[in-house]
Amino acid sequence: MADPVDAVPSPLDDEYEQDASSWPTRHLLADTWEENHQIRKNLRLTGKMMVWPKVDLTGVATLQSLSANRLCVGDALCVWATHCPDHAKPPPVEWLKDEVKQLYELLSIEPKPINIYLDAWGVKRSISLCLRRWRAPINNFRDSWIFVIYHTSRNT
Repeated sequence: MADPVDAVPSPLDDEYEQDASSWPTRHLLADTWEENHQIRKNLRLTGKMMVWPKVDLTGVATLQSLSANRLCVGDALCVWATHCPDHAKPPPVEWLKDEVKQLYELLSIEPKPINIYLDAWGVKRSISLCLRRWRAPINNFRDSWIFVIYHTSRNT
């Protein structure tokens, strides 16, 4: 039986070939995530890269979920922002899906389509929350780890 994740070719395949200079190095983000002990641990324990504060809030970007997922969101923001510093917008979800799928393959974990979807969209929504919220001058955060992501998004 064919893997449902592989059933549809990624639209990024053509885009990578046409304009490779406008994209980060392919699977750079997946390699960065794979090097992080905490991200690997979450993925092996739960089968998902991102963790959510409550079951009801799965997939909802909040400051609480941003704090819980600061490592994967921070890495994604660093890779995307350092490669595309001229525009402040979140990365495309297809690119994130490709990176998440590669992470699952690197860790030899059978990817479930719903988990790839949730992880990719979770990272995108969290980065979008950062960009929307931090256009206003905010300097005080209850969680010091969120300040690290804030600093990354403002200075890259």
